[in-house]
Amino acid sequence: MAAVVLSPDTASILQTFKEKLNKEWKQKAACGRTYVLTDTLTAWMMKLETPEPMTNAARLLCAVYANDHRQMFQEMSSNRISVGDNRCLLVFSMLLELGHGDLIDIFQKVGIVDKSLASSDYHYDQLRHEFVRYHIPNIGKIIDDVEKNKWSFCPAPIWPYAQKIFVGGRWVLPFCKRERINEKGGTADLWQVLVREEFVPPNLRATISGSKLRDKTFGWVWLSRFHCLYVTLQRHTSANELSSVTKWL
Repeated sequence: MAAVVLSPDTASILQTFKEKLNKEWKQKAACGRTYVLTDTLTAWMMKLETPEPMTNAARLLCAVYANDHRQMFQEMSSNRISVGDNRCLLVFSMLLELGHGDLIDIFQKVGIVDKSLASSDYHYDQLRHEFVRYHIPNIGKIIDDVEKNKWSFCPAPIWPYAQKIFVGGRWVLPFCKRERINEKGGTADLWQVLVREEFVPPNLRATISGSKLRDKTFGWVWLSRFHCLYVTLQRHTSANELSSVTKWL
């Protein structure tokens, strides 16, 4: 396969991605952990920002696969990771951060895509098999790093009038701020929380339409008011984080 010639702008796209990830898209949650503004990240991935007819995702693919003889994504083939049920822009972003962007074809092949990222451990046996097949080194470390870092790229979803159990304290709840609004005691606490707009689904926005405000730090956010957006949280003793059970009222 002939070497891929990248323009200076395309060749620098990796540095641009890393800077934006660390300075713009990563946010510190109220619990102290980090989560990623996933909608903002994926929107940037799909942008056309140069005279070349390539999205930012395509430019990143060309950059990481430039010297790879196992697989090559041609510029228009970025649709393979950016559309449909097998979209894996978040998985690709996580791998880029870990220095393994050129493995995205294998992750997608075994079924580790954006919609299944939280349950990626289900696919690890097949992933190991493919890594062995392609002679990928440091298999155990790659998988351990993925399991540790994936939670920032799939923050806990928020649903109205629903209860969700987040087992093990691994999920990151995308709360900008939180404030206890009941007395301590018992097994559950009642909190008022501030949530960035992109993490509040449209049907919940309609329910709490009077709770939207602009925060000087976080931009447009939604605040629990008048018992509209309350969350009940139970501490997970091993993680000591407020990320076990949520209930939206």
